[in-house]
Amino acid sequence: MRRFASALDDAHGDKSAREAVLNNILKMYRGGMGSFQDYVVQDAKGVLPEHDAFDRLRSRLYDVVKAELS
Repeated sequence: MRRFASALDDAHGDKSAREAVLNNILKMYRGGMGSFQDYVVQDAKGVLPEHDAFDRLRSRLYDVVKAELS
């Protein structure tokens, strides 16, 4: 995520570069098994309470990126 944030900062003012970074973010959500959508915050005992917050942030990131590309 830090690399994406840095790349977005570097792309400031360059629409094509910014769209490339945003499309790379969306690629994390594709790909079936093993994609960013499949990530679960857990330990040996099971899913951690932090997973709910992570899931909301993950969904929000997707929505923001899709909206910016529209």
